[in-house]
Amino acid sequence: MKSILKLVVFSLLISSCGDPGSATDAKEAPAAESVEETAPTKTESTKQPDDLLQFNDGQKWLANPETSEGMLMMQVIIKGFYETHEDNRNYAELTGELQYQCNYIIKNCTMKGEAHEQLHAVLHPILENVTAAQNAASYEDADASIKKIDELIAQYLRYFDVEEVPA
Repeated sequence: MKSILKLVVFSLLISSCGDPGSATDAKEAPAAESVEETAPTKTESTKQPDDLLQFNDGQKWLANPETSEGMLMMQVIIKGFYETHEDNRNYAELTGELQYQCNYIIKNCTMKGEAHEQLHAVLHPILENVTAAQNAASYEDADASIKKIDELIAQYLRYFDVEEVPA
């Protein structure tokens, strides 16, 4: 029952991306809450974000500043995590911070149309990898998911213009 509730909350978060009437507040969301995903369809499991992402008539997509801020914060968080001595790394704290940034992006998303769809091509796999890192059976498994998140952020930066992030 709990996993069904989590799936419903996750679906509401994604479907209400940028909806000012959304009742979900990233600050109120539990930081380390994991969301169980349903098994991807055969098409979803074979397509990677690089297969789905495309440029906007040869140009980068324009993202709203909050989306870029969340992506850049995740990149900084991951970099800082790996600069910390291995004995002092806190995986639960890391995944909680990554989940918080994902919730922030979803809550503050104002993107529309194809740019919004392109964002989801990279954001969905990030969310899946945050969940995988939270539920990892070993540090090695968690590291694999975290490194994938870092690669997905690099893809975001390759396909989206990063507007000036508010100070």
